[in-house]
Amino acid sequence: MSARKSMPPGAVPVRERILDAAVRVLSREGAKSLAQPQIAKEAGVPQGHLTYYFPKKIDLVRGVADHMGALILQELGPLLAQHSGSTMREKFIAIATRVAKNRGRTRILLALLVEMEHDEALHDELSGRVGALRALFASLMERESDDPDVDVVLAAAWGLGLQHLILEGRRSDAETERRFERLLEWMESPPAKRTRAK
Repeated sequence: MSARKSMPPGAVPVRERILDAAVRVLSREGAKSLAQPQIAKEAGVPQGHLTYYFPKKIDLVRGVADHMGALILQELGPLLAQHSGSTMREKFIAIATRVAKNRGRTRILLALLVEMEHDEALHDELSGRVGALRALFASLMERESDDPDVDVVLAAAWGLGLQHLILEGRRSDAETERRFERLLEWMESPPAKRTRAK
């Protein structure tokens, strides 16, 4: 998205401009902002263009879900390359904290979860994305994707992301990163020795 942001509006296809605009609006304002007039205005297109590409709200929501998946994959490549000489633990912390610290992405995820309740296809799409994320976390943790600890860490990442959003201005990015480090310490310790942090 960032490379296209600097392009003149006419150079980006209308559908992509609409999806980029929807992502920006949702990340700033959350689910309440998912209205066609607001998205069209942000994209700089007539509302008729938006309804041409996305006749119903759910079509736009599905488009946003797909678009977000592509944007996240674009972001992960350079992030993994940046940490190519790092240990798996360092890579995991870098990715997990990047996911949790992005308040806009958390707002978008919450909007998609609300919409998913009313659309089986979106539910299936998001389930597939969770499977892909689980596989990525399992790889970074050097575990099998069906290992229950992978689900625990994934749930903790989402939980820390929600905390980070809720505690906006009250918890720093560094504090969230320390929470992930503590989670890994806890996971790496034998079950009998798992204790509360002092």
